[in-house]
Amino acid sequence: MTIYNMAKIAEISNGRILDYRGGLYEVVEFQSISPGKGSAFCRTRMKHLETGKVLEVNFKDSDAFEVVTVQRKNMQYLYNDGSGLAFMDNKTYEQVSVPAAAVGNGVKFLKEGQEVVVVMDGERALSVSLPKKVTMKVAKAPDAVKGDSSGGNVTKDVELENGTIVKAPLFIKTGESIVVSTETGDYVERAK
Repeated sequence: MTIYNMAKIAEISNGRILDYRGGLYEVVEFQSISPGKGSAFCRTRMKHLETGKVLEVNFKDSDAFEVVTVQRKNMQYLYNDGSGLAFMDNKTYEQVSVPAAAVGNGVKFLKEGQEVVVVMDGERALSVSLPKKVTMKVAKAPDAVKGDSSGGNVTKDVELENGTIVKAPLFIKTGESIVVSTETGDYVERAK
């Protein structure tokens, strides 16, 4: 069951869910701006919960919107069945299917058994929030050859346990675990 409350745009903050143009959007970035001349306005970046599309919109300080109350549930990723991604509620063991588009590029960093937060509107799953960084095992990493870095190239392509390819330093070997940013897809560090 969706609960709506009216709020002025100045009362909105990051992470809030808005009903905007018939879709549910999460406020990703919010900045209130008061120029020297003219009236104040709010610059926002919002992500559509079902498609992942990002909008950048400026609102007048007086604009009002319906703020949506949703549930955030800790769930475990199970598998990709081709039509969607299956997640299981850790408390009730109920399973829900989420369209891959709701996860966006983060789908490349999902692995079986991984804990995530699923945003729910009643019984319907809207989006998935992954941790900022994940630890993954390197399945394939070509050996570094002496002289590889002479041309300024200090990275190589490595394949992770789920088949995703990322750039990593030359010293990373097959079987090691590395930390990867789910936002950028970049290597962060060796896992400790």
